[in-house]
Amino acid sequence: MRKFIGILLNMGLVRKPTIEHYWSTDPLLATPAVSNIVSRDHFEVLLRMWHFDNNEDAVEGDRLQKI
Repeated sequence: MRKFIGILLNMGLVRKPTIEHYWSTDPLLATPAVSNIVSRDHFEVLLRMWHFDNNEDAVEGDRLQKI
């Protein structure tokens, strides 16, 4: 998780048009430090699943619950 958070912080400093560009093999777009740490697919799974709210305690109809 530390590496995941480190990559997120790096993405805040090194801005690219899309997440996929961080794993690009194009020398102009490549970010080897990111691609050497984790694969793009694994990173996207972590990004999709990582949250801090307990879904079991969610109030029905409250669209701002997770904010």
